Amino acid sequence: MTPVVATWLALISGALAQDTAPQMNTQLFRPALSSTDTLWTEGTATAPDGYATGRAFIHYANRPFRLRTGDSTEVVVQDVAELDLAGAYSFKGLRLGAHVPIYAWTSSPMTQDQAGLGDIMLDLQGRIVDGTEAPVGVALAGRLILPTASVAAALGARSTGWELAAIVDRQFGDVHVATNVGTRGVPRETFEHITWDDQLFLRTGAGWGFTERAGLSAELGAQTNWSSGDNPAGTAAELLGGGWLDLSDSVVFRGGVSAGLGRAPGTPTARVLAGLSWEPDMYPDRDLDGVTDRDDWCPAETEDSDGFDDWDGCPDPQTTVVLQLTDPDGQPVPGVDVVLEGPETHELDSATGTVVTLHPGTYTASATAPGFEPWREELVIGTEEAGRVIERPMVARMGTLKVWAVDADGQAVNDATFTVSGSDPWPTDGVSVDVRAGEHALVISAPGFTAQAVSLHVDHGQGREYSAVLHGESVASDVRMTTDRIEIDEQVFFALNKATIQPTSYGLLDQVATAILAHPEVSRVRIEGHTDDQGPSRYNEKLSQQRADAVRTYLMSKGIDPSRLRSVGYGASRPLKSGDTDAAHEANRRVEFHLES
Repeated sequence: MTPVVATWLALISGALAQDTAPQMNTQLFRPALSSTDTLWTEGTATAPDGYATGRAFIHYANRPFRLRTGDSTEVVVQDVAELDLAGAYSFKGLRLGAHVPIYAWTSSPMTQDQAGLGDIMLDLQGRIVDGTEAPVGVALAGRLILPTASVAAALGARSTGWELAAIVDRQFGDVHVATNVGTRGVPRETFEHITWDDQLFLRTGAGWGFTERAGLSAELGAQTNWSSGDNPAGTAAELLGGGWLDLSDSVVFRGGVSAGLGRAPGTPTARVLAGLSWEPDMYPDRDLDGVTDRDDWCPAETEDSDGFDDWDGCPDPQTTVVLQLTDPDGQPVPGVDVVLEGPETHELDSATGTVVTLHPGTYTASATAPGFEPWREELVIGTEEAGRVIERPMVARMGTLKVWAVDADGQAVNDATFTVSGSDPWPTDGVSVDVRAGEHALVISAPGFTAQAVSLHVDHGQGREYSAVLHGESVASDVRMTTDRIEIDEQVFFALNKATIQPTSYGLLDQVATAILAHPEVSRVRIEGHTDDQGPSRYNEKLSQQRADAVRTYLMSKGIDPSRLRSVGYGASRPLKSGDTDAAHEANRRVEFHLES
C-alpha cells in the first residue's frame, strides 16, 4: 500500500469515527453546470439534444464557517481544498446535471484533518422562455442534494435536501446578465446559538466576452434563513470575479477568486478556483460545408453550394442535356432566347445545340425568336438522361416577298436571282416567295452586273415587294474581295477626334456590306481601326476601338449577322507609313477589313 493511499484511508476512517461537528453543509459554492460566461450563476440557454459537457475544478476556501460569539470569533471549519466534478447532458429540451464534490483536504479545530466525499447533487433545468426571441430568457431549475458526505466537518447534511430556482437572463451585446433566485430545503440543525434551516438564496452575475475566445465575469452570491429565530445565522454573501479562455475548440480554462462579505456561516474569507471544461461545439459541421450536422442530411458529404437545395447539406445530382430548337427545314433557329424554369432557372441567349447542366426535375421551357411563334413545353429531366439531345421545332411566322431586277434603263435583267439571309436563290421575276417574318439581308445578283445588298423587313402575314436597279460591272467599284481581305480604294472618314462616320463614307460602306452579303461563305470579317501616332497611345487605342465598333454597327444595320463581324482597335501600333508628315498621318488613319476563317 502506498503512503498516499494509506494517508487517505486514515483521514477518511478518522472522519467516519468522529461526529463532534454539526451536520450542516456550509460549503455553499457549486460551479455552474452549463453557463459559458459565469462561474456560479446559471443561464437559460438550452443546448441541442444529445449535447454533453464535463467540468473539473479545484478550489480552496479559507474559513468557510466562523461562529461569532460576542466580540470573538470561533473557527469551526478552517480550510477546504476541493475537487469538483460536474457534467451535464441535454435531452428533449431539458438539461440533466450532476455535481460530485471530493474533499482532498479539510481542516477543523473540532476534527482531525480529513479527506472524503461531499454531498452529491443531481440537477434538472428546463427553459420556459427563449431569450433569443423575447426580451428576457426564463428557466426553472430543480436540484436534489444527497447526504453522501463522508467527512465529519460541517461540510455535509444529515439527510436529503433540495433546491428550486427561477432563472432570468438577457443578452446586451457582448454582455450576458443572469439572475438565479430560489429556495433551498435543508435538514434543520442547531449548533451553539445558530439555527441552520431552509434558506432563500440569490445568485446574480454578468459575463463579458471581449473576444470570441476569452471573457471576464463578476458575480454575487448570497443566502439567508427563511426564519431567523432568536439567534439568526445571518446572511452569507460572497463576491466572485472570474474569467475564461478557450484553449481549443472544445477545451476551456476557467478561474476566479472571491471575497466573503461578512462572517455568517458559509462565508469564506477568500476562495480561489481554477478548472478545465470539455465543451464541444454545440452545432458541429464535420464536412465544413456551412450546414451544421444537426441540419445536415449528409454530415459526411460536402454540400456543392450551387444555389440548388443548399440547405440540406448534400451534394446534388446533375445531368447535362443538349437543347436544340429548329426551323421547319430542320436548321437551328438563330437568335433564339430560352428560359428554363423549375428546380432552378436558366436563361440562355441561344439554344442552338446548347449544352445545359441541370438538376433533375420538371422544367417549363419557353423560347422566343424573331420570325417564330413563341414555344413552350414541360420537360422532365432525369439523371439517367446525361447527354440527351432535346430537339424541338419552332413554328415560323411567315410573310411573302416579291423581287424584280432592272438595269439602269429600266429593262428587266435576265437571269437575275436573289437570296434572303443566305437562302437558295430565287428568280427576280415578281413571283411571290414565302419567307420568315423579320429582318433579312437581301442580295440581288446577275451575270455581268454588280451585286446589290439591302436590309429588308418582312412583316408577319404581310407581303413585301422590292425592285432593284443593277449596274453593269463596267461601273467602277471602290470595293474588291480578295482571298484574305476586302480592299477599299477610299478611306472611311470620321468626325475629328470622334467615332462618328461622315455621310460621305456611307456609299463606300454600303459596297462593303454588299460584298459581305454576296459571299455567305465568308464566316467572319475582322474590322480593324488604326490611328496615327499623334496624341497619347491610350487615347489612340480607345479611339481606334470606338471607330471600328461604329463601322461594325453600320454594317449590322445593313442586315449582316453580328456573329460575322468582329471589331478591333490597334491605335498607332501598326502604321503603314513612317515619318512625321501629313501624308504619313493620313495614311495611318484608316479602317481595314480582313477575312477570318
